[in-house]
Amino acid sequence: MRSKVTIIDPGFFATIQDMGRVGYRSHGVPRAGVMDALSAKIGNDLLGNDQSAAVMEFALVGPKLLFSAETVVAIAGAGIEVLVNEVEVPMYRCIELRAGDVLSFGKMYYGARGYLAVLGGFDVPLIMNSRSYYWPVTDSSSLKKGDVLKIFNGIEDHKKTFSETQIKYSHFNAKELAVCPGPEFEVFENKGLLFDKHFTIKSSSNRMAYQFEETLKSTSSEILTASIAPGMVQITPCGQLMALMRDAQVTGGYPRVLQLTEASIDRLAQKRAGDKVKFRLADRPHEEEL
Repeated sequence: MRSKVTIIDPGFFATIQDMGRVGYRSHGVPRAGVMDALSAKIGNDLLGNDQSAAVMEFALVGPKLLFSAETVVAIAGAGIEVLVNEVEVPMYRCIELRAGDVLSFGKMYYGARGYLAVLGGFDVPLIMNSRSYYWPVTDSSSLKKGDVLKIFNGIEDHKKTFSETQIKYSHFNAKELAVCPGPEFEVFENKGLLFDKHFTIKSSSNRMAYQFEETLKSTSSEILTASIAPGMVQITPCGQLMALMRDAQVTGGYPRVLQLTEASIDRLAQKRAGDKVKFRLADRPHEEEL
């Protein structure tokens, strides 16, 4: 029997995401997808899923979910209290659930986004080769109370495993973000300030962009509309920096001074309002962070 998941309480901005929509930017469609790809892949790996299987992403406050049949789940990402029928269970390992079990979450201790992977992945509509929520491409921008989600595989498809992994705390704690020069980096007059200062994340940050409290003196004007992508750091004429995230639009008119590495996009996605970060030039474009 295929399990279904009923949303008792969606928590804060819970969505279904996979690795995003690739190949539709020319049509004006953002990539979307999981904000922290590393954590989502770990959750799927624990279950033996394909790394691109759809997961549930939530921020700061986790959902409360009712499972209709046996299945197996894994929770990765930010450190959060995980409860099955009000009994605490560990993250970063396989958790077997029975029909009628309620999965809920308590306090989030570190990080900002958690990921619930289920056996086989969530079976939501495939639109433009992705199951990622992004309104108006999808019918909804987030999960709502009473929503019912299907899961691809039942417990009969699962070989019992004791897989688990250790938490990489540096992914959540490190303040440095590796970057490469952006297309307008060379014409930006205050390059040194990009790397000398710590920048504080604003509360208005979201899946589209992370904004920072500190501003830089800038004489840069807007540029002709150009292609932009997740990870680009733009600066406005008033000196406001913004790091584009997974739901970013596909074109923009602000100078693109930096480009976050993929690992740094994942890391920034786990920062909260008030956290401070610092940019550093990567030794090579695909540098892996410790």
